[in-house]
Amino acid sequence: MEEGQELQEASEAHQATGIPVGMARVAGLVVKEDTWEVERTVRINGKETTEREAGKIVVHPFITQPEVVGVSYGVTVNLGNFNSGRASVWRSRPCYTAEVEECYRLVSDWAGEKITEEQEALKRLRDKLGGGGGGSDNR
Repeated sequence: MEEGQELQEASEAHQATGIPVGMARVAGLVVKEDTWEVERTVRINGKETTEREAGKIVVHPFITQPEVVGVSYGVTVNLGNFNSGRASVWRSRPCYTAEVEECYRLVSDWAGEKITEEQEALKRLRDKLGGGGGGSDNR
């Protein structure tokens, strides 16, 4: 790796993590990106459509092997006329063993907010399709 590229990566590591540029270079720490994903599946009159939305998050470097905490939530909404919409949200995050409980709360809160947004979007779709509110919505 060339000096300029190494310095650029160390600078990006500093911006993402707050680790001083010199320390990031000496330690060889590489800040990685990970992704989150939301998947929506809607079935209308027997035709199923799936959409995915993803984004990037910064994963901070770890000095020792981290734990990984994850949570997955899903919701199915009755769209009426024997049609349904399903959304799933998955999020995981690395952390140190001592941070597992706090990390779980962060991951769970984030996924809970996202699945609620997805449930509301499916309900708006139901209203747009004129599917009514019959039946129940399940998480």
